[in-house]
Amino acid sequence: MNVLFVAGAAAVTPEGLVAEPHFFVLQFPAMLFVLAVFRIGTLTARDGVLGRPFGYILLGTCVFVTVVSYVLS
Repeated sequence: MNVLFVAGAAAVTPEGLVAEPHFFVLQFPAMLFVLAVFRIGTLTARDGVLGRPFGYILLGTCVFVTVVSYVLS
């Protein structure tokens, strides 16, 4: 939600918001994936605790996106 607020606030300029092409290929789908995994994790959580498998998936996604973003730039 923070990314959406910051991106929306930054887009209110005469130039608009300029995004790199790989943003829509890698980073935006990764954000949607993380949001979906987190949502599924919270729906299936017991006692408000996100399970270890969901943590591994989220951590792996973070590492994957960081490495691929570094390689692409």
